[in-house]
Amino acid sequence: MTRAGRTLLVLGSAGLGVAAGVAAERALMRVSFPTPADGDDAVGTLRGDPHPLTADDGTVLHVEIDEPADPAQGDVTVVFSHGYSLNLDTWHYQRQALRGRARLVLWDQRSHGRSGRAAPNGPIIDQLGRDLARVLDACAATGPVILVGHSMGGMTVMALAAERPELFGGRIRGVALIATSAGGLDDLDLHLPQPLARLFHKEAPRVAAALAARSELIDRNRARTTDLDFLLTKRLSFGGGVSRDQARFVADLIGSTPIEVVADFLPEFDHHDKMRALSALDRVETLVMVGDRDVLTPESHSRQIVREVPGAELVILPATGHMIITERHQEVSEHLVDLLATVRARG
Repeated sequence: MTRAGRTLLVLGSAGLGVAAGVAAERALMRVSFPTPADGDDAVGTLRGDPHPLTADDGTVLHVEIDEPADPAQGDVTVVFSHGYSLNLDTWHYQRQALRGRARLVLWDQRSHGRSGRAAPNGPIIDQLGRDLARVLDACAATGPVILVGHSMGGMTVMALAAERPELFGGRIRGVALIATSAGGLDDLDLHLPQPLARLFHKEAPRVAAALAARSELIDRNRARTTDLDFLLTKRLSFGGGVSRDQARFVADLIGSTPIEVVADFLPEFDHHDKMRALSALDRVETLVMVGDRDVLTPESHSRQIVREVPGAELVILPATGHMIITERHQEVSEHLVDLLATVRARG
């Protein structure tokens, strides 16, 4: 696989599909990493009770449920939806922080992680919203629900709001949208000159299709994360200091996603537009979080969401990138605990 192909893969896996070029490699090779934090080697190892579900098109979805030891803490269910080219393990720190405080439902979105591979059949993000509805109906049929979505997972929540707005303010009492966008990703420049950014948006689907045509060969070559993959992931996913193990964890998750999945989902993001669906979120407690160095779903996109949902709380973390749930996991978890307490207090 060429360097340009690897770069496109990493960027595309984060949700955009543009190529960074060889010049980026030289800069990235000078990046240094802090010493690993205690416990980093356990990231992604948490497991729950498996509850496989079948989506409306027959795709089998992998779902895990963490029941609290104290049944009284099971009055609220928190459902986590992960981002593109990742899986439910990305919620490691939040899962750790909220275990025992509520029922936790985590799932691998279709074609990701342990869920079944699905062929494209219409707008994929809309299908993800229907998948989330299936998860809710099967795993959180009663009691208040909080939906937490990162990146594409936030788009999944918005797709559900478009499909079933009546759930918001009813069963769904809280929403956390983390490092995500309601639309306008086709204008994203990734800090590149505008003509080059426009070219990348125009050509990314074609390049992704070409990669998919050679998917078997490419996937064999992606069996092990390379230093370039690792450093590109660090540059595009994080804004400040993270441990080497944390950066490697995210790079390995991206690298484990089949190239066909990357190619299938990639064109969706430039067409994603759920601005009108956001009105449903004004009926629930809504938290919007983003890092001020997020290259993939910039701060301006979170501010746009809050303009459409005036009652939402906006939290912008400094020196933080797209993988805010890993890089600033403590702050993210603290805000989710506060959201849980607010929803619980308001019944």
